[in-house]
Amino acid sequence: YGEQNKILSEREMFTDLRGSLFYRKDFHYVGFTSIEKSNLRKINSRHIAAIGLAYKLVKSKNAQLTINNLILYESTDYVNNDRFKDRRLWRNSTKLQGEYKMRKDKFVISHLLYFQPAISQQNIRWNGNIILRYMVSKKISIRAVIDDSYESLVVPGRRKNDFRLTFGIGIDGIK
Repeated sequence: YGEQNKILSEREMFTDLRGSLFYRKDFHYVGFTSIEKSNLRKINSRHIAAIGLAYKLVKSKNAQLTINNLILYESTDYVNNDRFKDRRLWRNSTKLQGEYKMRKDKFVISHLLYFQPAISQQNIRWNGNIILRYMVSKKISIRAVIDDSYESLVVPGRRKNDFRLTFGIGIDGIK
């Protein structure tokens, strides 16, 4: 939630539900569904459902790297319906996710990269982030997050690319 010059600029909401079958195996099945609302990108609602396969490329005590490939269906209702049509499309989604622990688990690097070209029309989306965490105690970390996203078709007046760099304190390992 955010305002600039007393005008609402951000009111973002994203909820997802993810699941896996046979997760302990190297090859496993994955699926997810999500709902998104974004004032910043002028999206009333975006619904996504996806299913596919994942493979654990690396799995050790200090490093994990997984790749997955899914087919997803996306339905997006935009705020400016007169100038920018709502979208119903199929995408291929490839995700590369990893986590690497160093210095007795005190320093952790995590990354997540999605590449999602549309199958049924000209439209490409990708999103990636890198999280650098330094554990100052067993539960508290200092972190920096680099996040970048791109979508080739956006509502007029909105940017195709968003880049964010954030710093903060995190609470880790809550069970």
